[in-house]
Amino acid sequence: MDKDILEFIESEQAKINEQAAINTMAQLKSRLQEAGEQWREENTSVNENTGKVKVPNVTPRAVADILKRECDFILIDEDNPELSPLAAYDLDSGIYQKGERFINRLSLAVERTLNANACNTVVHYLTNECNERKRTKDKNLIVVNNGIYNRKLKQLQPFSSEYVFVNKVATNYVPEAKEPQFEDWNFTNWIKELSDGDHHKEKLLWQLFFVAINANYISEISIFFLSEQGRTGKSTFQQLLTNLVGKQNTASLKIKEFESDFKLASAYGKSLVIGDDNNPKDFNETSENFKSVVTGDSVLLNPKGREPFTTTLTPFVVQSMNGLPRFKDITDGMQRRLRVLLFNHSYKGTGNNRRIKEEYIYDHRLLEYILSKVIDLEFDEVEDTEESRQAIHELVVENSAVLAFFEEMFCELESDRLPMKFLFKLFQAWSAYENQPTTMKQNTFTKELKSIVEKDGWTYIRNNVAPLHHFYQVDLKQLEKLDIHYKFRFDVDTHKKQPLIEKDSNK
Repeated sequence: MDKDILEFIESEQAKINEQAAINTMAQLKSRLQEAGEQWREENTSVNENTGKVKVPNVTPRAVADILKRECDFILIDEDNPELSPLAAYDLDSGIYQKGERFINRLSLAVERTLNANACNTVVHYLTNECNERKRTKDKNLIVVNNGIYNRKLKQLQPFSSEYVFVNKVATNYVPEAKEPQFEDWNFTNWIKELSDGDHHKEKLLWQLFFVAINANYISEISIFFLSEQGRTGKSTFQQLLTNLVGKQNTASLKIKEFESDFKLASAYGKSLVIGDDNNPKDFNETSENFKSVVTGDSVLLNPKGREPFTTTLTPFVVQSMNGLPRFKDITDGMQRRLRVLLFNHSYKGTGNNRRIKEEYIYDHRLLEYILSKVIDLEFDEVEDTEESRQAIHELVVENSAVLAFFEEMFCELESDRLPMKFLFKLFQAWSAYENQPTTMKQNTFTKELKSIVEKDGWTYIRNNVAPLHHFYQVDLKQLEKLDIHYKFRFDVDTHKKQPLIEKDSNK
């Protein structure tokens, strides 16, 4: 073999071996410093007349070229390719980092004299020249602190830049980790205690840990942590979830803050969102972003200093509160996406409670045990409980005047055919009597009541039927009893065809 060819092969192999030895960010930055120094040496010039040596600074163009050669840069493919964020692979964490400071530090490792404008120029070159790649969304791959756990193979794999992950669980995976035994507290018993002896509630609590650690599993539910007193274990469980996934992997957003595209941007790349102490008096005029995040649909983000872009967020959403929230629209679709977890125990005066909250839930052995126990859980849907269904029903009644009217007033009516206009007048009188006068229009009332009564065996008929003898005058007395100020009196023409609801005789 030709000597020159052999030397070239040996030189290239040496470069490959050198690259293979780079396993940490410290080693990478050292390599970038060497590359910058090499560029300065190669571009140093000597003035022929004065003999003065001129050592140039590495230009932003050259810095970008060196970074492209030495690092893994990508554009994370989002709904709008023009706004895809630039990210660099972090050898220490095993995920892609998109932070401005992280990327600028790589540039400064090559040339420490770069100012802010020069750093932005480097980012400009990289953004326009790097390839787009989609985030890895395989729900069977869970990125933990010490590798990538493959749920299909039941084994831990090393980090790899081939996967595009932007977050990871802060806890190490330890196969068959044992539950630590604390001198005055047992974690498993505590979970059973929080479950109130309800097997379904206990399953739900364990499933919550799994949903929190798997950023690629879209549970399509949000959980409301509800307690009406202090020291119930609610904030302890909430902090335990944060400790498990990591503070850097958790965003803080209350329900109403989801509707701000600026605040919602803080949830990008997080696997857990916690809203602490929602105010029950807050009225949520719209919950579109909240529902979209829970279901994994696209949302608009407006990060500070960047152009707005649309993307899909997949964090597990936990909302903590002392009273049920108020919504303008609590549809069936919204109800299906909610679970309520009641914390019914009071730990006031318990001597070891302080150690649990300040020490035990931060113990790496406990976090590793929880991760090991839940990482292979299999279920199609997050567990529901009778307690949760009742709480959500109360939430719906609190947020739907028409449903409250149906449950408190409508069920007392005796007629088999009820004209919609009469029902609306009765609704208005009932609302005023309850000191909550309504401004609702009849069309809105008809639409809402129709969807409710049809589930109870009634049929809505628009115009071709008259009440006749199926309407009982005793029901008019209900209106007269409520209408104490004579504002809503109404006579039913039982022979006139009109919009009404009719009870199914088979029900």
